[in-house]
Amino acid sequence: MAAATKTINAFENQLNTALRQASISAAVAVIHGNPEMTLEDFYSVMRPQGVTTSITLGEIHGALSGCSPPAPHRTMTAPEPDAVAPAAKREKPPSPPEVNCLSKVGMETYIASILQHLASSDLWLGGSEVREYCGGTKGQFNIVMRKHIVPRGLVKTKGKFGGMRYAITAKGIRRANTTIPEPTPDSPQKTSEYAKTILKFLRQNPQWHSGDDVSNACAGTIASRREALKTLVNRGLAERNGMYTTLMRYRAV
Repeated sequence: MAAATKTINAFENQLNTALRQASISAAVAVIHGNPEMTLEDFYSVMRPQGVTTSITLGEIHGALSGCSPPAPHRTMTAPEPDAVAPAAKREKPPSPPEVNCLSKVGMETYIASILQHLASSDLWLGGSEVREYCGGTKGQFNIVMRKHIVPRGLVKTKGKFGGMRYAITAKGIRRANTTIPEPTPDSPQKTSEYAKTILKFLRQNPQWHSGDDVSNACAGTIASRREALKTLVNRGLAERNGMYTTLMRYRAV
């Protein structure tokens, strides 16, 4: 259907062009044969003959002087719907892998991942390039670099804020080759009964809990609660968020 429509449109354009050229030729012939004719007489003669009324005096003058008539004005038409290429969908780039920096084991694992990636390249890498491979948010990456990696001499930097680039040092390479121990399972020798009670509560209630929530559910003193939660976080069995003790929240990993 679309191909047939295009063929008809092309034929109509050719026909209109031919009629226009014929009208110009007819007008030139009338003027040559009747040089004393006025414009009023000219129009009265030409109109009944079906001459295209859209021709201009400039086109007739050009034909009289032997110049090729100017090309007729063409109205630009939009392409047929099937001729328009569909816009390609832009795929959303994949999100960097999530990391857990709230536990000691999670932090050490993230640091090791960053060092191993930098050790695999001889180039200076930007923060976004490292995060694309190692994961983490921009805030997590910047904090880990500024507080845990660069001050220890594991990575060297160049450039200013916003264009900072990183490369590993010899000390960082040695650290990258160090195996990070996996979280150890519960054992009576390393986890107190009170800590196991808290861990059971956190696993049965997976949302975030304040210290008061833990004390209300598991009893115990504030000091023993803090010590037990610290043990669970350090062993990678629980994680925490918040900066101050009163705002700290905990949940099982």
